[in-house]
Amino acid sequence: MNIDNFEIFTLPSGLRCVTRSFDGPSYCQISINAGSRDDLPGRPGLAHFVEHTVFRGTGKRSGWQINARVEDVGGALNAYTSREMTVYYTVTPSGQLPRGLELLADVVGNPAFPTAELEREKTIIHEEIKSDIDSPDEAIFDEMADLLFAGSGLGHNILGTYDSVSAMTGDDARMFTGNLYTPANMVLSVVADMPADKIRRQIEKHMKVFTPRETVQQRVRTPEISRFDELRDRKLTQSHTIMASRIFDCFDPRRYAMTLLRYYLGSGMNSLFFRELREKRGYVYTVDASTNLYTDAGAFYVYFGCARENIEKCKKLIERLLLKLAESPMKPGVFERLRRNFAGRTEILNSAINKRTGNAARELLRYGEVFSRARKTEILDSITPEQLRVCAEEILKPGLSVLTYK
Repeated sequence: MNIDNFEIFTLPSGLRCVTRSFDGPSYCQISINAGSRDDLPGRPGLAHFVEHTVFRGTGKRSGWQINARVEDVGGALNAYTSREMTVYYTVTPSGQLPRGLELLADVVGNPAFPTAELEREKTIIHEEIKSDIDSPDEAIFDEMADLLFAGSGLGHNILGTYDSVSAMTGDDARMFTGNLYTPANMVLSVVADMPADKIRRQIEKHMKVFTPRETVQQRVRTPEISRFDELRDRKLTQSHTIMASRIFDCFDPRRYAMTLLRYYLGSGMNSLFFRELREKRGYVYTVDASTNLYTDAGAFYVYFGCARENIEKCKKLIERLLLKLAESPMKPGVFERLRRNFAGRTEILNSAINKRTGNAARELLRYGEVFSRARKTEILDSITPEQLRVCAEEILKPGLSVLTYK
């Protein structure tokens, strides 16, 4: 199948692939439908722990050899973990696709989890946890997730805790990868400077390490919560506040309108919240809006940093601005400028071919299909001011929960 010059196919193992021929460096990425919400019971932070420790050795390479394999040619190997996904990727110079593919397959498909190396990695993750705690603008998002998604795997810190990481073993890591690092539960995306048929042959050669097996994944549905307003006195010079509400999941058709509304409210210096809270009134030094949509739940967030005396003023103004949007649709001229701005900004942000290919892979992993540019344009053109009004109403319906550090 070919969509916007992306070749899409599935290997006999069940591994789905998205590839693109393009001059320049080679990008190889494996996106896995496994994140912190899939941590084993009593092991918060396991998905992130696994992401760190696969680089500590495989059946045929030490940790040093893994790093040297790409760095010797000026390339890079890295990874990250989110609440529902883990991503591993390599970047190698032109002509080095086989090196990147083979290494990625070895690291993800054949990790050894050597005990001595695991213990060393724990100290690194402990430092990462301490750094997160010491950064209130990051820690507040972790605690808000704990409160907003209480009772589910979405509700704990991706990094885990000092004690949970200390208790992790190689057997825990092997169980996690055995259950979830399966071909049918991942997508490989590749950009390389060679014809599509040659890219496919390289993939077929190096991805044989992945063989068909069952995915064992049981996600507990996120329970409903009541609105809350929490204050943490941390003796800070500047305060940090998040206002948030639970919204629909990533499969809801309203997600497109919500993305456009979120962009209007809090993305960049021309956003509504930035203009009203910072430029006009000088209440804040930073403000933005964001959304996180998961397979069974979602959340809308407004984060702002300000002096203590401005916290209540900001909260009331944000609610008033949202209420105005919920009560009457945006004026047509404002809406058309917003849609044009969003389309242009999205094109610029996604101009890098490796990013477009990675986005296509994530679409395939989550939705089972890749959305063409024409389809995305059609969806954007179909959004109406009334749909944005409904989304603002959706945000306010449960009442905005609040968490403040000051």
